[in-house]
Order: sequence, then C-alpha cells, then structure tokens
Amino acid sequence: MNRFYEVYDLLKNNNIETHFPGTKNGMCREPYVVIKGMGKYSTNGLTGSGLIHMLIYTPKNNYEGVHTFVNTVKDILKPLSNLKFTGNETPIIVEDEIDAFTTSIEYEYFRTI
Repeated sequence: MNRFYEVYDLLKNNNIETHFPGTKNGMCREPYVVIKGMGKYSTNGLTGSGLIHMLIYTPKNNYEGVHTFVNTVKDILKPLSNLKFTGNETPIIVEDEIDAFTTSIEYEYFRTI
C-alpha cells in the first residue's frame, strides 16, 4: 500500500480530519492535517527512503491546542513500523488567510526501488 494512503487511512480511522495538498478550502474551524510528500531518495539504487510532512492546522483561537493536536497525531502514527518520526518540527506560525495556526512534523519511510 502507498505510504500516503496508509497514513491517510490511519488518521481518518482515528477521527482526524485529513487532506492531501490542494483539497481543503475555507477557514480553519477544526484541527486538521494535510499530508504532503517531500521527495524520495536512494544512495544505492536498490533501496531508499521518502519523506512525508504532516502540515498541522488548528483554529487561531487556541494556541495551546496546537501542541495537543500534534501529540495526538504522533501517537496515532506510532504503530506504523515502516514510518519513523525524524524529529523535525517547524515553528508555529499564524495563517491569517484561513484563521489558523500551523506547524509541521516530518516522517521518513523506507522502501525498495
């Protein structure tokens, strides 16, 4: 199964509003995640890895909720043994256009080519 769909399905099955880039419109009224691929690479032509960013959006009226939602998403993804949290997290920024706070967390997955 494609890693993106595996992550998408797991989040959706845990009642997390989840989208792919370009599919969410309107203001941020509830927390949600956008799953974005960040490329793939290989050092030997046989095996490699890819990166997935989870763009986290929460309503701008709840700064504390950002951290809570990020931790919820991380906890949900822990059972995926083929997905590893890289430790990379972006700072929280304000998205005035959609009335949200946003941050991102990064995961790596391993694959054969």
